[in-house]
Amino acid sequence: MDKIDIAGLKIDALTKARLLDAITARAKAGQKTFLTTAYSEFLYQELKDQGVLEMLNQADIAVADGMGIFWANKFLSTPLTFKNYWLKILQAIWQTFWTLSLIIFKPLALKKTIPEKIVGADLIWDLAKLASENNFSIYLLGGFGNTPEIAANILADFCSKTCNLQLTTYYSNKNPGDDSIIDDIKKANPDFLFVAFGPIKQEKWIMENLPNLPVKLAAGLGGTFDYIAGKRLTPPHFLRYIGIEWLWRLITQPKR
Repeated sequence: MDKIDIAGLKIDALTKARLLDAITARAKAGQKTFLTTAYSEFLYQELKDQGVLEMLNQADIAVADGMGIFWANKFLSTPLTFKNYWLKILQAIWQTFWTLSLIIFKPLALKKTIPEKIVGADLIWDLAKLASENNFSIYLLGGFGNTPEIAANILADFCSKTCNLQLTTYYSNKNPGDDSIIDDIKKANPDFLFVAFGPIKQEKWIMENLPNLPVKLAAGLGGTFDYIAGKRLTPPHFLRYIGIEWLWRLITQPKR
């Protein structure tokens, strides 16, 4: 697969359809897949810590989950043409505002090298459907209280109604420091593992433990369980479409 380098972070230039085909093929071939859904927080963390960058780049597949990735790709790939130092600074400032304006006024211009934004909170429904169609099981790990249980039941109900197929689900709200997690997953023997320990922490956990797990696919999906369980408001579709879901997060999760 074609990978795009964005400030050192490797992103696969995939549509969702190609991604699902790749996951299906790898799963049926018995290949383990570490999937990351990268957004601006990933870029921020990898620029601060070289170890985070190296860890994220070990993912088998990395997709763009936020407009911050598209913007960074456009901004960093636009050369500064002036030779004078101060003119370069002015040009960089202008290109910052110009490329940011494309998010609202011409979003397709940001998708010339990465064809589609693949949001983890939406992708989980596609993966659940894929799992039910191929008789794969899924395991939801992380979250608070009964969140993973509610999310697992909703995903199973979704597949039953949309595909008329059963989806076997497992869940656990144990934290990453619990040594019994590995044994729990081995006993369940799921095909897909979705982890919600929070960005970067969940990817580190997957990278360290995937070799010892029986799963075919592992992905960190952050607060997706909360969205499914209805414990956090989902960004309106039109905000995602125009690329300013970050504004929704700023309002609903100001700490982040």
